[in-house]
Amino acid sequence: MELFGLEWWQILLVLLAGFWAGTINSVVGSGTLVTFPVLVAVGFPPVTAQISNAMGLVAAGFSGTWGYRRELREAGRIAKTLTWGSLAGGLIGATLLMSLPPTVFDYV
Repeated sequence: MELFGLEWWQILLVLLAGFWAGTINSVVGSGTLVTFPVLVAVGFPPVTAQISNAMGLVAAGFSGTWGYRRELREAGRIAKTLTWGSLAGGLIGATLLMSLPPTVFDYV
């Protein structure tokens, strides 16, 4: 059985990695350290694997922000500074990812 060009065991591996990464992200973050290598190992190109990880973290970011909303209010000034820095870094990273050849990302 194939789905999205993957065998059943590859799909299971990606699902397990996703659940494990979600568990890690809920505690300390850095679940991408699990999912990125698994996606590359089952055959996804590195750029596709990175974009998939980034999209998967969007929901985690919103839920984390909602969960820590009281703490963020208390740390308002630093949260605003970090938000602008994160936005700038994200825009720069996305621009580089989409404009540089995939071989650069493979090397990095």
